[in-house]
Amino acid sequence: MKKTFYSVLLALIVVFAFIFSVQNTAQVDVRFITWDLKMALAYIIFLSILTGIIIAGLWFFIKAFKYKKEIKRLNKQCKSYEDQLAVSKKGNEN
Repeated sequence: MKKTFYSVLLALIVVFAFIFSVQNTAQVDVRFITWDLKMALAYIIFLSILTGIIIAGLWFFIKAFKYKKEIKRLNKQCKSYEDQLAVSKKGNEN
């Protein structure tokens, strides 16, 4: 059921992207520092979205890496505390 939903959603996105690109074929001038380009408006918008996705993806992976590293450190600390507790319980039994 989920796979069908995602397939339909992807198909709708592709259809909307196609309609968007057909309706926005006007050429616009893009100037950035020393660059001077003439591109279709749809390309500029798609490139802007793609750039945003890449930046957000990099940010996500950097954060995920940091969290994974922190989880590993906390698990080691937890294991150390568990070992200390086991030694302490063993000492109280004697």
